[in-house]
Amino acid sequence: MSGKRWTIGLMAVFACALLINFVVGFKWGLAKPMESDAFYYLRIADSLVHGQGYLLQEGFWPTVPTMSRSPAWPFVISLAMRLVPSVSPDLVMRVLSLVLNAWVAVMLASLAFKLTRQNTVAVISGLAYAIHPTALYLAYGGESEIIFLILALGGTHLLLSTGRWRWLGFLLLGTACLARANFILWIIAFTGLTAVYMWRFRSPISRRWFWQGALAVALFLLPPMIWAGRNYQICKHFPVFSTLRGQTFYGGNNSVVANDLEFWGYWVFPNSIPGEIPMSKLAETKSEYEVDCYYYNLGQQYIRQQWFSMPRLFLGKLIRAYVPMPWKPSWGSYAVSAYRGILYVFAGVGLCVMGLRIGRIYGMVLWAMVLTNVVTVLMFWGCGRFAFAVEPFLLPFAVKAFWSLITSRLNSSRNCTV
Repeated sequence: MSGKRWTIGLMAVFACALLINFVVGFKWGLAKPMESDAFYYLRIADSLVHGQGYLLQEGFWPTVPTMSRSPAWPFVISLAMRLVPSVSPDLVMRVLSLVLNAWVAVMLASLAFKLTRQNTVAVISGLAYAIHPTALYLAYGGESEIIFLILALGGTHLLLSTGRWRWLGFLLLGTACLARANFILWIIAFTGLTAVYMWRFRSPISRRWFWQGALAVALFLLPPMIWAGRNYQICKHFPVFSTLRGQTFYGGNNSVVANDLEFWGYWVFPNSIPGEIPMSKLAETKSEYEVDCYYYNLGQQYIRQQWFSMPRLFLGKLIRAYVPMPWKPSWGSYAVSAYRGILYVFAGVGLCVMGLRIGRIYGMVLWAMVLTNVVTVLMFWGCGRFAFAVEPFLLPFAVKAFWSLITSRLNSSRNCTV
Protein backbone atom coordinates (compact mmCIF):
# COMPACT_ATOMS: atom_id res chain seq x y z
CA MET A 1 0.00 0.00 0.00
CA SER A 2 1.36 3.40 -0.95
CA GLY A 3 1.95 6.12 1.59
CA LYS A 4 -1.05 8.04 0.28
CA ARG A 5 -3.38 5.06 0.57
CA TRP A 6 -2.07 4.30 4.07
CA THR A 7 -2.78 7.89 5.12
CA ILE A 8 -6.30 7.53 3.75
CA GLY A 9 -6.65 4.29 5.70
CA LEU A 10 -5.65 6.01 8.95
CA MET A 11 -8.02 8.89 8.22
CA ALA A 12 -10.81 6.38 7.67
CA VAL A 13 -10.03 4.73 11.01
CA PHE A 14 -10.13 8.10 12.75
CA ALA A 15 -13.38 9.08 11.04
CA CYS A 16 -15.08 5.80 11.94
CA ALA A 17 -13.79 5.92 15.53
CA LEU A 18 -14.89 9.54 15.90
CA LEU A 19 -18.35 8.71 14.56
CA ILE A 20 -18.74 5.78 16.97
CA ASN A 21 -17.58 7.85 19.93
CA PHE A 22 -19.97 10.70 19.20
CA VAL A 23 -22.89 8.38 18.55
CA VAL A 24 -22.30 7.06 22.08
CA GLY A 25 -21.86 10.61 23.36
CA PHE A 26 -25.11 11.87 21.84
CA LYS A 27 -27.00 8.78 22.98
CA TRP A 28 -25.93 9.16 26.62
CA GLY A 29 -25.82 12.95 26.63
CA LEU A 30 -22.80 15.10 25.75
CA ALA A 31 -23.55 17.79 28.33
CA LYS A 32 -24.31 15.42 31.19
CA PRO A 33 -22.37 16.44 34.34
CA MET A 34 -19.20 14.51 35.05
CA GLU A 35 -19.29 11.93 37.84
CA SER A 36 -16.92 9.75 39.88
CA ASP A 37 -13.20 10.44 39.35
CA ALA A 38 -13.89 12.59 36.30
CA PHE A 39 -15.73 15.10 38.49
CA TYR A 40 -12.60 15.65 40.59
CA TYR A 41 -10.33 15.90 37.54
CA LEU A 42 -12.62 18.58 36.14
CA ARG A 43 -12.71 20.51 39.39
CA ILE A 44 -8.90 20.56 39.55
CA ALA A 45 -8.73 21.69 35.91
CA ASP A 46 -11.23 24.46 36.65
CA SER A 47 -9.06 25.59 39.57
CA LEU A 48 -6.03 25.72 37.25
CA VAL A 49 -7.94 27.74 34.65
CA HIS A 50 -8.97 30.31 37.25
CA GLY A 51 -5.42 30.68 38.56
CA GLN A 52 -6.16 29.14 41.95
CA GLY A 53 -3.56 26.40 41.70
CA TYR A 54 -3.86 22.63 41.87
CA LEU A 55 -6.74 22.62 44.36
CA LEU A 56 -9.66 20.29 44.91
CA GLN A 57 -12.11 22.68 46.50
CA GLU A 58 -14.82 20.02 46.77
CA GLY A 59 -12.52 17.79 48.85
CA PHE A 60 -11.77 17.65 52.56
CA TRP A 61 -8.78 20.01 52.25
CA PRO A 62 -10.09 22.74 49.91
CA THR A 63 -7.37 25.30 50.61
CA VAL A 64 -4.34 22.99 50.40
CA PRO A 65 -2.90 21.87 47.03
CA THR A 66 -4.08 18.30 46.50
CA MET A 67 -1.82 15.30 45.90
CA SER A 68 -4.61 12.80 45.25
CA ARG A 69 -5.24 12.98 41.49
CA SER A 70 -2.35 12.69 39.05
CA PRO A 71 -1.78 15.88 37.01
CA ALA A 72 -1.68 14.79 33.35
CA TRP A 73 -5.42 14.66 32.71
CA PRO A 74 -6.41 17.82 34.65
CA PHE A 75 -3.64 19.74 32.86
CA VAL A 76 -4.84 18.65 29.40
CA ILE A 77 -8.45 19.44 30.32
CA SER A 78 -7.44 22.90 31.53
CA LEU A 79 -5.80 23.62 28.15
CA ALA A 80 -9.01 22.73 26.32
CA MET A 81 -11.07 24.82 28.72
CA ARG A 82 -8.87 27.85 28.06
CA LEU A 83 -9.45 27.49 24.30
CA VAL A 84 -13.24 27.64 24.66
CA PRO A 85 -13.89 29.49 27.93
CA SER A 86 -17.55 30.16 27.15
CA VAL A 87 -18.46 26.48 26.72
CA SER A 88 -19.67 24.26 29.57
CA PRO A 89 -16.61 22.61 31.23
CA ASP A 90 -18.42 19.25 31.35
CA LEU A 91 -19.08 19.42 27.61
CA VAL A 92 -15.49 20.46 26.87
CA MET A 93 -14.09 17.60 28.91
CA ARG A 94 -16.38 14.99 27.37
CA VAL A 95 -15.80 16.08 23.78
CA LEU A 96 -12.04 16.17 24.39
CA SER A 97 -12.12 12.68 25.88
CA LEU A 98 -14.13 11.27 22.96
CA VAL A 99 -11.83 12.86 20.37
CA LEU A 100 -8.72 11.54 22.15
CA ASN A 101 -10.28 8.09 22.30
CA ALA A 102 -10.76 8.20 18.53
CA TRP A 103 -7.12 9.20 18.17
CA VAL A 104 -6.08 6.16 20.23
CA ALA A 105 -7.64 4.01 17.49
CA VAL A 106 -5.31 5.66 14.94
CA MET A 107 -2.27 5.19 17.16
CA LEU A 108 -3.18 1.55 17.66
CA ALA A 109 -3.60 1.00 13.91
CA SER A 110 -0.15 2.49 13.37
CA LEU A 111 1.31 0.27 16.11
CA ALA A 112 -0.31 -2.82 14.59
CA PHE A 113 1.30 -2.01 11.24
CA LYS A 114 4.73 -1.70 12.87
CA LEU A 115 4.25 -5.10 14.50
CA THR A 116 2.70 -7.08 11.64
CA ARG A 117 3.54 -5.10 8.47
CA GLN A 118 0.02 -5.88 7.25
CA ASN A 119 -2.18 -2.95 6.30
CA THR A 120 -5.43 -4.87 6.67
CA VAL A 121 -4.52 -6.08 10.16
CA ALA A 122 -3.57 -2.52 11.11
CA VAL A 123 -6.85 -1.00 9.93
CA ILE A 124 -8.95 -3.73 11.55
CA SER A 125 -7.01 -3.28 14.80
CA GLY A 126 -7.88 0.42 14.85
CA LEU A 127 -11.54 -0.31 14.13
CA ALA A 128 -11.61 -3.08 16.72
CA TYR A 129 -10.43 -0.61 19.35
CA ALA A 130 -13.03 1.90 18.17
CA ILE A 131 -15.80 -0.48 19.27
CA HIS A 132 -14.14 -1.53 22.53
CA PRO A 133 -17.04 -1.17 25.01
CA THR A 134 -14.81 -0.36 27.98
CA ALA A 135 -12.94 2.30 26.02
CA LEU A 136 -16.19 3.93 24.95
CA TYR A 137 -17.52 3.85 28.50
CA LEU A 138 -14.36 5.34 30.01
CA ALA A 139 -14.05 7.97 27.27
CA TYR A 140 -17.64 9.06 27.76
CA GLY A 141 -17.09 9.14 31.52
CA GLY A 142 -14.01 11.34 31.13
CA GLU A 143 -11.69 8.96 32.96
CA SER A 144 -7.89 9.17 32.84
CA GLU A 145 -7.28 5.85 31.06
CA ILE A 146 -7.62 7.49 27.65
CA ILE A 147 -4.84 10.05 28.22
CA PHE A 148 -2.78 7.21 29.71
CA LEU A 149 -3.12 5.26 26.46
CA ILE A 150 -2.15 8.33 24.41
CA LEU A 151 1.06 8.67 26.40
CA ALA A 152 1.85 4.95 26.68
CA LEU A 153 1.22 4.28 22.98
CA GLY A 154 3.25 7.34 22.04
CA GLY A 155 6.16 6.12 24.16
CA THR A 156 5.90 2.64 22.66
CA HIS A 157 5.95 4.06 19.12
CA LEU A 158 9.14 5.95 19.92
CA LEU A 159 10.80 2.87 21.43
CA LEU A 160 10.06 0.93 18.24
CA SER A 161 11.55 3.66 16.05
CA THR A 162 15.16 3.95 14.96
CA GLY A 163 17.70 6.60 15.83
CA ARG A 164 18.27 8.59 18.98
CA TRP A 165 14.67 9.71 19.24
CA ARG A 166 13.73 6.26 20.52
CA TRP A 167 15.18 7.16 23.93
CA LEU A 168 12.44 9.75 24.34
CA GLY A 169 10.07 6.78 24.44
CA PHE A 170 11.15 6.16 28.02
CA LEU A 171 10.44 9.80 28.86
CA LEU A 172 6.95 9.63 27.36
CA LEU A 173 6.24 6.34 29.12
CA GLY A 174 7.36 7.99 32.34
CA THR A 175 4.91 10.80 31.64
CA ALA A 176 2.18 8.14 31.54
CA CYS A 177 2.81 7.77 35.29
CA LEU A 178 1.29 11.24 35.62
CA ALA A 179 -1.97 9.73 34.37
CA ARG A 180 -1.84 6.41 36.25
CA ALA A 181 0.52 6.53 39.23
CA ASN A 182 0.81 2.74 39.55
CA PHE A 183 2.49 2.59 36.14
CA ILE A 184 5.77 3.53 37.81
CA LEU A 185 6.15 -0.21 38.48
CA TRP A 186 6.65 -0.69 34.73
CA ILE A 187 10.29 0.40 34.76
CA ILE A 188 11.04 -2.18 37.47
CA ALA A 189 9.41 -4.94 35.42
CA PHE A 190 11.09 -3.76 32.21
CA THR A 191 14.52 -3.68 33.86
CA GLY A 192 13.98 -7.16 35.33
CA LEU A 193 12.90 -8.60 31.97
CA THR A 194 15.93 -7.01 30.30
CA ALA A 195 18.22 -8.64 32.87
CA VAL A 196 16.54 -12.01 32.33
CA TYR A 197 16.91 -11.66 28.57
CA MET A 198 20.61 -10.86 28.87
CA TRP A 199 21.13 -13.79 31.23
CA ARG A 200 19.14 -16.14 28.99
CA PHE A 201 21.14 -15.28 25.88
CA ARG A 202 24.39 -14.66 27.78
CA SER A 203 24.76 -11.14 26.49
CA PRO A 204 27.86 -9.37 27.83
CA ILE A 205 27.24 -6.46 30.20
CA SER A 206 29.39 -3.68 28.78
CA ARG A 207 29.92 -0.18 30.10
CA ARG A 208 27.86 1.14 27.18
CA TRP A 209 24.95 -1.15 28.09
CA PHE A 210 25.12 0.01 31.70
CA TRP A 211 24.96 3.71 30.81
CA GLN A 212 22.17 3.13 28.29
CA GLY A 213 20.18 1.34 30.96
CA ALA A 214 20.82 4.12 33.44
CA LEU A 215 19.69 6.70 30.86
CA ALA A 216 16.47 4.77 30.17
CA VAL A 217 15.63 4.53 33.88
CA ALA A 218 16.46 8.19 34.47
CA LEU A 219 14.31 9.37 31.56
CA PHE A 220 11.39 7.25 32.70
CA LEU A 221 11.60 8.40 36.33
CA LEU A 222 12.04 12.09 35.53
CA PRO A 223 8.32 13.02 35.17
CA PRO A 224 7.03 11.12 38.24
CA MET A 225 9.95 12.36 40.34
CA ILE A 226 9.20 15.96 39.39
CA TRP A 227 5.63 15.35 40.59
CA ALA A 228 6.92 13.68 43.77
CA GLY A 229 9.21 16.69 44.31
CA ARG A 230 6.22 18.99 44.04
CA ASN A 231 4.37 16.86 46.58
CA TYR A 232 7.37 17.01 48.92
CA GLN A 233 6.95 20.77 49.06
CA ILE A 234 3.44 20.16 50.40
CA CYS A 235 3.76 17.24 52.80
CA LYS A 236 7.56 17.08 53.46
CA HIS A 237 7.67 13.37 52.60
CA PHE A 238 9.24 11.67 49.59
CA PRO A 239 8.30 9.99 47.35
CA VAL A 240 4.55 10.61 47.33
CA PHE A 241 2.88 9.97 43.97
CA SER A 242 -0.76 9.92 45.04
CA THR A 243 -2.60 10.20 48.34
CA LEU A 244 -5.26 7.86 46.97
CA ARG A 245 -2.83 5.02 47.64
CA GLY A 246 -4.02 4.44 51.22
CA GLN A 247 -7.77 4.35 50.67
CA THR A 248 -7.30 2.27 47.52
CA PHE A 249 -5.01 -0.19 49.30
CA TYR A 250 -7.15 -0.52 52.42
CA GLY A 251 -10.34 -0.53 50.35
CA GLY A 252 -9.05 -3.60 48.50
CA ASN A 253 -7.61 -5.41 51.54
CA ASN A 254 -10.18 -5.68 54.32
CA SER A 255 -12.75 -8.06 55.80
CA VAL A 256 -15.57 -6.91 53.51
CA VAL A 257 -13.85 -7.65 50.19
CA ALA A 258 -12.36 -10.85 51.63
CA ASN A 259 -15.57 -12.39 53.03
CA ASP A 260 -18.59 -10.81 51.32
CA LEU A 261 -19.20 -12.55 47.98
CA GLU A 262 -20.78 -9.43 46.48
CA PHE A 263 -17.52 -7.50 46.97
CA TRP A 264 -15.05 -10.41 46.88
CA GLY A 265 -11.80 -9.24 45.30
CA TYR A 266 -13.30 -5.80 44.64
CA TRP A 267 -13.07 -2.48 46.51
CA VAL A 268 -15.14 -0.63 49.08
CA PHE A 269 -14.67 2.89 50.37
CA PRO A 270 -13.06 2.66 53.85
CA ASN A 271 -16.17 4.26 55.38
CA SER A 272 -18.04 1.02 54.49
CA ILE A 273 -15.66 -1.16 56.52
CA PRO A 274 -17.22 -2.07 59.89
CA GLY A 275 -15.82 -0.05 62.77
CA GLU A 276 -14.01 2.46 60.58
CA ILE A 277 -13.95 6.16 61.42
CA PRO A 278 -15.59 8.23 58.63
CA MET A 279 -13.04 9.96 56.44
CA SER A 280 -14.72 13.30 57.11
CA LYS A 281 -13.88 12.87 60.82
CA LEU A 282 -10.28 11.88 60.08
CA ALA A 283 -9.86 14.96 57.90
CA GLU A 284 -10.70 17.21 60.85
CA THR A 285 -7.47 16.27 62.62
CA LYS A 286 -5.25 14.79 59.89
CA SER A 287 -3.75 16.15 56.67
CA GLU A 288 -4.28 14.54 53.28
CA TYR A 289 -0.94 12.75 53.59
CA GLU A 290 -1.66 11.58 57.14
CA VAL A 291 -5.04 10.11 56.14
CA ASP A 292 -3.33 8.32 53.27
CA CYS A 293 -0.76 6.79 55.64
CA TYR A 294 -3.49 5.92 58.15
CA TYR A 295 -5.41 3.87 55.59
CA TYR A 296 -2.27 2.31 54.13
CA ASN A 297 -1.16 1.14 57.57
CA LEU A 298 -4.59 -0.38 58.22
CA GLY A 299 -4.34 -2.29 54.95
CA GLN A 300 -0.92 -3.60 55.89
CA GLN A 301 -2.21 -4.55 59.32
CA TYR A 302 -5.08 -6.54 57.81
CA ILE A 303 -2.71 -8.45 55.50
CA ARG A 304 -0.37 -9.30 58.40
CA GLN A 305 -3.27 -10.57 60.51
CA GLN A 306 -4.93 -12.50 57.67
CA TRP A 307 -1.92 -13.61 55.66
CA PHE A 308 -3.01 -17.28 55.72
CA SER A 309 -6.28 -16.46 53.95
CA MET A 310 -4.85 -13.91 51.50
CA PRO A 311 -4.57 -16.40 48.58
CA ARG A 312 -8.36 -16.56 48.51
CA LEU A 313 -8.56 -12.78 48.29
CA PHE A 314 -5.86 -12.73 45.61
CA LEU A 315 -7.89 -15.24 43.60
CA GLY A 316 -10.93 -12.99 43.86
CA LYS A 317 -8.93 -10.01 42.60
CA LEU A 318 -7.62 -11.96 39.61
CA ILE A 319 -11.09 -13.22 38.73
CA ARG A 320 -12.59 -9.75 39.01
CA ALA A 321 -9.91 -8.25 36.79
CA TYR A 322 -9.25 -10.84 34.11
CA VAL A 323 -12.13 -13.32 33.84
CA PRO A 324 -14.57 -11.83 31.31
CA MET A 325 -17.66 -12.64 33.33
CA PRO A 326 -20.21 -10.02 34.45
CA TRP A 327 -20.49 -9.81 38.24
CA LYS A 328 -23.81 -7.98 37.96
CA PRO A 329 -25.54 -9.39 34.85
CA SER A 330 -26.98 -6.96 32.32
CA TRP A 331 -26.99 -6.67 28.54
CA GLY A 332 -24.22 -4.10 28.71
CA SER A 333 -22.00 -6.17 31.00
CA TYR A 334 -22.49 -9.26 28.83
CA ALA A 335 -21.48 -7.26 25.74
CA VAL A 336 -18.30 -6.08 27.48
CA SER A 337 -17.51 -9.62 28.66
CA ALA A 338 -18.07 -11.07 25.20
CA TYR A 339 -15.72 -8.54 23.62
CA ARG A 340 -13.02 -9.16 26.22
CA GLY A 341 -13.39 -12.93 25.99
CA ILE A 342 -12.99 -12.88 22.20
CA LEU A 343 -10.02 -10.52 22.52
CA TYR A 344 -8.24 -12.77 25.03
CA VAL A 345 -8.82 -15.95 23.01
CA PHE A 346 -7.57 -14.54 19.72
CA ALA A 347 -4.69 -12.67 21.39
CA GLY A 348 -3.63 -15.94 23.00
CA VAL A 349 -3.67 -17.62 19.61
CA GLY A 350 -1.73 -14.78 18.02
CA LEU A 351 0.91 -14.76 20.75
CA CYS A 352 1.29 -18.46 21.53
CA VAL A 353 -0.19 -20.98 19.11
CA MET A 354 0.78 -19.14 15.95
CA GLY A 355 4.21 -18.26 17.27
CA LEU A 356 3.81 -14.65 16.14
CA ARG A 357 7.11 -12.80 16.31
CA ILE A 358 6.68 -9.57 18.21
CA GLY A 359 10.27 -8.44 18.50
CA ARG A 360 12.43 -8.19 21.59
CA ILE A 361 11.69 -4.55 22.41
CA TYR A 362 7.92 -4.74 22.07
CA GLY A 363 7.91 -8.10 23.81
CA MET A 364 9.54 -6.60 26.89
CA VAL A 365 7.34 -3.49 26.74
CA LEU A 366 4.21 -5.65 26.58
CA TRP A 367 5.15 -8.19 29.25
CA ALA A 368 6.36 -5.43 31.56
CA MET A 369 2.91 -3.90 31.19
CA VAL A 370 1.26 -7.23 31.93
CA LEU A 371 3.40 -7.76 35.04
CA THR A 372 2.70 -4.20 36.21
CA ASN A 373 -1.00 -4.76 35.71
CA VAL A 374 -1.07 -8.05 37.61
CA VAL A 375 0.96 -6.67 40.52
CA THR A 376 -1.35 -3.64 40.70
CA VAL A 377 -4.41 -5.89 40.83
CA LEU A 378 -2.93 -8.12 43.53
CA MET A 379 -1.80 -5.14 45.62
CA PHE A 380 -5.01 -3.15 45.37
CA TRP A 381 -8.16 -4.66 43.87
CA GLY A 382 -9.53 -6.34 40.78
CA CYS A 383 -11.74 -4.81 38.12
CA GLY A 384 -11.98 -4.79 34.33
CA ARG A 385 -10.99 -1.13 34.33
CA PHE A 386 -7.50 -2.07 35.56
CA ALA A 387 -7.18 -4.81 32.93
CA PHE A 388 -8.25 -2.40 30.19
CA ALA A 389 -4.90 -0.59 30.37
CA VAL A 390 -3.21 -3.62 28.74
CA GLU A 391 -5.94 -4.81 26.38
CA PRO A 392 -5.25 -2.35 23.51
CA PHE A 393 -1.65 -3.57 23.37
CA LEU A 394 -2.97 -7.11 22.79
CA LEU A 395 -5.37 -6.14 20.00
CA PRO A 396 -2.87 -6.38 17.08
CA PHE A 397 -2.19 -10.02 17.92
CA ALA A 398 -5.88 -10.83 18.29
CA VAL A 399 -6.62 -9.26 14.90
CA LYS A 400 -3.59 -10.98 13.35
CA ALA A 401 -4.91 -14.36 14.49
CA PHE A 402 -8.43 -13.52 13.33
CA TRP A 403 -7.30 -12.34 9.91
CA SER A 404 -5.01 -15.35 9.43
CA LEU A 405 -7.97 -17.61 10.20
CA ILE A 406 -10.14 -15.80 7.65
CA THR A 407 -7.51 -15.82 4.90
CA SER A 408 -6.64 -19.49 5.47
CA ARG A 409 -10.30 -20.46 5.15
CA LEU A 410 -10.66 -18.39 2.00
CA ASN A 411 -7.57 -20.04 0.50
CA SER A 412 -8.89 -23.48 1.42
CA SER A 413 -12.21 -22.70 -0.24
CA ARG A 414 -10.45 -21.57 -3.41
CA ASN A 415 -8.30 -24.71 -3.50
CA CYS A 416 -11.35 -26.91 -3.06
CA THR A 417 -13.12 -25.07 -5.87
CA VAL A 418 -10.13 -25.54 -8.17
